[in-house]
Amino acid sequence: MKKLLTSIAVVLLIAACGKPNDDQVFKLNIEKTEFLVNGTNPIEIPYTVDGATANTVVGVSGYDPDMFCVSVEPDKIVVMPLINWAAGDMLAYADSRTGKVSLVNLCFERETLKTLYNPYSTDIDFMVERTGGYLEIPLITSLDISIDCTDSWIHYVETKSHKSTIVLSIDENPKTSVRTGAVDLLRKGQADNLLMTVIIAQKGQ
Repeated sequence: MKKLLTSIAVVLLIAACGKPNDDQVFKLNIEKTEFLVNGTNPIEIPYTVDGATANTVVGVSGYDPDMFCVSVEPDKIVVMPLINWAAGDMLAYADSRTGKVSLVNLCFERETLKTLYNPYSTDIDFMVERTGGYLEIPLITSLDISIDCTDSWIHYVETKSHKSTIVLSIDENPKTSVRTGAVDLLRKGQADNLLMTVIIAQKGQ
């Protein structure tokens, strides 16, 4: 019995330690598969292929040639948008030429930042009461943005829905005159990349 159990353990150990080369995992690895397009600069997409051989071919198919030009290099895919804010999907593939194929879908989305309010005037986006309170700024965006309140009486309120609504807290105005302030919307992680500025005026006492 002990000899039989030892034989079974050896078989299980062999099975756990590896498979024949023919069963080697074949996979196209692309870490980032979703991209925002806001111009015609090339987008470089690094890739690796597990189990690749000298005959393995990597390619891209299914894209609109009026939107994109695509080339494949030994370690990256280069996607060139042909128009501003091009959008669409494409399929990256690795073909072993021995019957194994690995597919990865790539998605390209137009960069979007659109406000959903009517400005108070040509120079002011919002007019708020002197008592202050909360101000909601409705918008639609596909971007990761950060909010910079340049005036001490305007505060950004952290929410989970900043891609549809920006919530601000406004202090009471202690002065008799109207005061104005600004809120900058920046591309997240890029302090010098200003997307837009919202001007807020507040009534005095």
